[in-house]
Amino acid sequence: MLRRQDFKRFYLLCLCRSIIRRKERGGSLSGAVLLYSYGAYGFAYDSVFDADRLCLLRRGAAFAIAHVRGGGERGRHWHQAGARLSKKRGVADLVDVANFLRSSSSSKSNNGLAFRAVALEGRSAGGYLLGAAVNAAPSLFAAALLEVKITPIHFH
Repeated sequence: MLRRQDFKRFYLLCLCRSIIRRKERGGSLSGAVLLYSYGAYGFAYDSVFDADRLCLLRRGAAFAIAHVRGGGERGRHWHQAGARLSKKRGVADLVDVANFLRSSSSSKSNNGLAFRAVALEGRSAGGYLLGAAVNAAPSLFAAALLEVKITPIHFH
């Protein structure tokens, strides 16, 4: 029988299905992860090699992509579930993924995915998403890089 906490863990693993990290000797991890998200216009952000991320990985940090509602990773219904008046769902998904990545730094329930610091990165509509997430849970994030011109955030 699937318990509620197991379902939530499975759901969060699906949201954060793209992660790359360097495995250190002894299996230990760095305390930092850069979490990228877009989650808008039905755009599916593919997990592709990016040489710009190598510097981050060499320093022991990890890179993850949160595939939140509003994006197109899971089809049209996934996009509509996080679009327009439902944008708060995408913001909640991003906060949930960040909590998941930080949640069990003292336990092994996240398959070794436990980080002390979560930094955010997003461009354009992703910057809007990040701005709303930082406003929703400011103590959760160590830093945020919002590459967007205007962020008219009205989430409270």
